[in-house]
Amino acid sequence: VCFCVADYVWLNWGQLKFLYPVINIIGILLFLFGVLIRLYSLFIVLQLPEAKFTPKGIFKFCRQPRYLATMIQLFGIAMALSSYLGVALAVGIGLPLIWLEVHYEERVLAEHFKTEYLNYTKSVPVLIPKFKR
Repeated sequence: VCFCVADYVWLNWGQLKFLYPVINIIGILLFLFGVLIRLYSLFIVLQLPEAKFTPKGIFKFCRQPRYLATMIQLFGIAMALSSYLGVALAVGIGLPLIWLEVHYEERVLAEHFKTEYLNYTKSVPVLIPKFKR
């Protein structure tokens, strides 16, 4: 994020000069969409009982919507600031870090909820939502 801001304000190394301001508006909308996903998933988690595993809302389509929201926000910020280098950093650094965190959280959830969570992992994808018809 800091690189994208510095690139936009001072450096101008990786700026997308074409599609201005369309790409910026799309980036802002993507970022806001990521914020909405993050808040929605947070409110669902706060309403769930601790002792029982019951997927509700967006968790029926995606096991890790908070990390999906983070990916969307990273791309949104880079696009809002017209930085193709920011997109490259989001892919090269952001995605691997998110994947490591997802892997760790999946392991912890599987240890805590055991067979309930393992059955859930067989029907619901990790990051990219799968909407059933």
